[in-house]
This record gives sequence, C-alpha cells and structure tokens, in this order.
Amino acid sequence: MPKSKENIWLNLGVNVILPTLILMKAQKWLVAAGIVSQESAKPIYFFAIAIALPVIYGIYDLAKRGKWNIFSIFGILNVLLTGTIGLFELSREWIIAKEAGIPAILGLAVLISAYTKKPLVKVLIYNDTLLDTKKVAAALKERNNTAKFFDALKGATILISASFFASGIIQFFLAAMIYTENASAEEFNSQVGQMTWISYLVVLLPCMAITTAALFKILNAIKNLTGFTFEEALSQDLRENKK
Repeated sequence: MPKSKENIWLNLGVNVILPTLILMKAQKWLVAAGIVSQESAKPIYFFAIAIALPVIYGIYDLAKRGKWNIFSIFGILNVLLTGTIGLFELSREWIIAKEAGIPAILGLAVLISAYTKKPLVKVLIYNDTLLDTKKVAAALKERNNTAKFFDALKGATILISASFFASGIIQFFLAAMIYTENASAEEFNSQVGQMTWISYLVVLLPCMAITTAALFKILNAIKNLTGFTFEEALSQDLRENKK
C-alpha cells in the first residue's frame, strides 16, 4: 500500500500560518467579537495553543505517512524552546540566542556528517527510495568513480551546512530587531508570531533553494560519473510511476 504524499499547504498552514495568526491576532479578534473578555483572554493560553499545533501535526503526519515530517521536527524543537522561554518569562537575550542557535547547531551537525561515511546528502538523496543505488554503485565501481562521487556527496553536504550557518546569522539580526521585549511582556506573543512568518520567508526559502542546488549537484555527478540519465538512475518504483 503506497504511503500518503505530504500536503505541503496543510504543512505550512499548521506549522506557520495558524500559529502566526493565533499569536498575533487571535486575542484581539476574540475580544473584539465579544467571545471572551479582556481579563480572561490571557496571552499564555494563546501561546500554548500555538506551540501545540506543530506537535499535534507531527504526530498526525507520522501516523498517516509512517515517517517523521521534517518541518514538524524543526517546529517541535523550536516551539519547545520558545515555550520554555515564554513560560519562564526569560529575557529577550534567551530568545535571540535560541533563534540563532538552532540553525547554527544544525549547520555544525550537517558539517560533521560531511566527514563521516554517511554525509547528510547521502541519507536524504542517495537512497533506495529515490535512486537505484545498486545500479548506480555498480556503474561507479565499473568506471572507477566511487571516490569522486563520494567527494560530490561531501561537497553538497558542506553546501547545505553553509546555508544553515548563513540562516543562523540572519536569524540573529532578525531576532534582535523583532524581539524588543522580554517574554513576560504582553507584546511577546505578537513578536513570536511576527518572527515565525518572517523567518520562514527570509530563511527557509533561501535554504530550500540551496538544498535544491545541492540536489542538482548530485544528479549531475551521477550523470557525469555513471553515464546514466536522470530517469535511468531513478529507483524502479519511481520509474514505473513516471510511465
């Protein structure tokens, strides 16, 4: 039975759009509509709902597709740290450090993987789900290009790690500009929501572009080092789906 495909719009809606709207607008909208009073509409309630959404969606997606959703993993990690900072009403320096620290740590982990037997790109791209790895490996060995291909995997992994380090720098300056209050302030929820959607636009999209460039780097390496076309290198399941 084929696994369900990921719905990218539902993904973005639950992990980015809904939490942003809840953090920035829900309290004002509900009070203005007379649904709740200003006294009962405490910011911490909306904060808890917003940080719970990526967790719930991650569990739902795991149950439905049988695999963890990468957006939700980042979302869960992010909201748990943000939630801790918010619940303990820590200073703005903590949230700024968190925003810059997560991509920096991820970049370091990816960079370290580049010097192991399983660089990140090998795990993400060079696998049996996407490619006919046995066929590609045999062609590489026959042409004595296995080492060259591993160098290409290593280079693509380093490229992705560089994108994480760059995003960490961008996140730091964004957070320093957006977070003007400590977590105890009423404006904190709104600032978290603002940071959520801006960081996805300014950071995630460029990172996706760099990751796509790394993908094409590997595909070109396969073509040049094995002589296979893109279609010939695909896994049997994907080739059959293209027919």
